[in-house]
Amino acid sequence: MRKRSEWTRRPYSICITAEARALAAKPALPPAGTGRPASGGCGSLLRRLAGVAFLTAFCAGAAELRGVVAENLTGTAAARAKVTVEGPNGVGRRTLWTDSTGQFAFPGLAGGVYFLTAEKTGYAPAYFGQRGTAGRGSPIALDERSEFFASVRLRRLAAVSGRVVDENGAGIPGVTVHAYRQGPPVRAVAYGVSDDRGDYRIGGLKAGRYWIRTGTKQLEDGSGLLPTYYGNSVSASQAPLVTAELDGERRDLEIAPRSGRLSSLTVIVSGSVAGTVTLQNEVTRRSGGVGPGAPARFEELEPGAYTIRVEAQAESRRLSAYREVVLARESESVTVDLAASPTLELRCRAPGGRAAGEGAVSGFLRPAGEPEGAPMERVTCGQTVQVAPGEWDLALRVQLTHFVASATNVRPGEQTYRVRLAPAQTLAVEVVVRDAPASVEGKVVTRDGVAAMGAPVVLRAQGDLLIRMGGERRVEADEGGKFRFEGLPPGRYEV
Repeated sequence: MRKRSEWTRRPYSICITAEARALAAKPALPPAGTGRPASGGCGSLLRRLAGVAFLTAFCAGAAELRGVVAENLTGTAAARAKVTVEGPNGVGRRTLWTDSTGQFAFPGLAGGVYFLTAEKTGYAPAYFGQRGTAGRGSPIALDERSEFFASVRLRRLAAVSGRVVDENGAGIPGVTVHAYRQGPPVRAVAYGVSDDRGDYRIGGLKAGRYWIRTGTKQLEDGSGLLPTYYGNSVSASQAPLVTAELDGERRDLEIAPRSGRLSSLTVIVSGSVAGTVTLQNEVTRRSGGVGPGAPARFEELEPGAYTIRVEAQAESRRLSAYREVVLARESESVTVDLAASPTLELRCRAPGGRAAGEGAVSGFLRPAGEPEGAPMERVTCGQTVQVAPGEWDLALRVQLTHFVASATNVRPGEQTYRVRLAPAQTLAVEVVVRDAPASVEGKVVTRDGVAAMGAPVVLRAQGDLLIRMGGERRVEADEGGKFRFEGLPPGRYEV
């Protein structure tokens, strides 16, 4: 398990049964904060305890946290930056905006542990005390009379740039160039278009590794340009990944797209209902309207396998169609028939066939391969939900007094179950839940035995157990360094 926080050095493997308890071992010392005491006012004493910077001021009144936000490279004040202060797990969150000089102040804070975050368009979110591009940063401990001054540096989002050229090295204008985040799923996250000299630039990238790939383009003589990755490969498996770093720009990424025949596809829907058709392959998605006498037409497509999904509404009925096609010719046409959209029913029971309590389980459906944050359909015990045909990820959430023992008519995915639904199909997913779940609790301390306030704690499992626990879980240690995970299926976990 790779490093996940500045406190965690390695995972700890534990095996728990119902009502078991487990204490995390003592990880390494957290990094020291970079704050300094506020100037002026009554006398104060700065203490550094186990790398957590905090200030105890002998003043009357509530605690105050103030500071300044600036650009990392230039030191220029970041006006109108959004600054958030919050306790572990988001408790007591407050937000404000910096003034024209980049300064901010949070007066009247209660004593406790806080994290400080700054955000601004065009920059990566920054945490006070953060080292590198990952991690939550350092917690700030305040008593009821503390004053603390924090300086936060914002780093600009990454960029890549280069040139699209033909077989003679001359620039090609008007070619769309996409940046794909290393998956799965593989999805375009940003793009640029080559100018009259063939130069392109893609900005607004998070730090990470990307594939850079051109889109299709029909040229003046009727020939076409096929999607080509940086490295001049048509396959992601053979293309080099480009590392993008904050405050930096990776330059001179030249791509010479391969020439080839492009395809077009016409989608015709039988009947008299208008709807929306979505055409998708591994890295591309396009949508368009379709209706009686008005087929959807998609141009400049690369040859290969695609899925077609059509959704329509006829009065109170939800209709859909699903089809897989392979484009091999210059022009293709397909006709699809609309049918009732598929439905999924969630059935829940306790051992012995007894019905599970109302609200014991909630299911959340998201189209397979969609990133976290994509819209989801919710279904609870005894309910039926109508969705579009295709592959769906199904995440199950249960009350903390129960855990998922098993589920039928599903197959395992990465952190969720997966179901495949066809038009007019009704699929019943039966979930068996049990009571008396297990729990894991513990305490995170430094090498000196000091509570690591706000330390991120991650709980993981493998295979079906990871899915039944609802996916990877994360919490932050409280002021005493304590953490707790509840509602767990018995099994072996890593903390």
